[in-house]
Amino acid sequence: MLLVWAPKRALSHITIRQRLWAVEENLRNRFDPFFFFNSAQPIFSELTGSATAESAWINLSDGGHFDNLGIYELVRRHCRLIIVTDAGCDPKHQFQDLANTIRKCWTDLGVHIFFPDLDRVALKKETKRYCKAHGSWGVIEYPDRKRGKRERFGLILYLKCSLSKEEMSNYVDLRQYASVNKRFPHRTTADQFFDENQFEAYRHLGYCIAERYLHEIEPLFDEQTCRLDKRLVYDKAEKIAARQPPGDKADASHDTGDSGALRVETTSIMVLSETSD
Repeated sequence: MLLVWAPKRALSHITIRQRLWAVEENLRNRFDPFFFFNSAQPIFSELTGSATAESAWINLSDGGHFDNLGIYELVRRHCRLIIVTDAGCDPKHQFQDLANTIRKCWTDLGVHIFFPDLDRVALKKETKRYCKAHGSWGVIEYPDRKRGKRERFGLILYLKCSLSKEEMSNYVDLRQYASVNKRFPHRTTADQFFDENQFEAYRHLGYCIAERYLHEIEPLFDEQTCRLDKRLVYDKAEKIAARQPPGDKADASHDTGDSGALRVETTSIMVLSETSD
């Protein structure tokens, strides 16, 4: 516990943590003659680990400290379609951020997430840079006993910032940049100074990945209302769920509270969702 707390304390001392202190709404318009002295209290609370959501000052921290993909909160809201892009530094395609979120969703919420084709996004050998696919469809199985069997399902599309041989053969700018910069597209956030070539390389790669999967997303929406067609979502989700190993399906008995209610509290380039009614 001390080893975990010590780095946080050090970061608080030099104030380089990704967070913002916000005053509680009811106290925002009040005049405080001792504001200068009281402003030190939130920092002291952070150093001692005594800050709470009921405090006058609330520490708004970067969600990446908990869920770097932003999936957790969307799952907690029972979203029926989640599209998430993973642009984290993962040169070996080990899916650490995705695995971390899946564990939290199952442990805290009792929600099972399954990807049958994630191997196509993985690298077969650590020395390789290219994968067969940039993304994979998965199924979300909510432990909601109030809904029917089909209504318990949701869809998730996971897109990985990655390279395939198609980009290398079709786009000269991406091929040239990737050949010169061996860490592309997995540079760490320590690099905060993008030049124009670097920015355009990431933008172009992201555009290519999104365009490739757009034709798979569009059929899920009604052409007239532009709303998500839940029937099509359930059909697609059922087909994916049927591919789960027999012993790997979610158990409805893994509940998180009373009568299927979910509890708890939570960046990627893009997160889109369509919630259930």
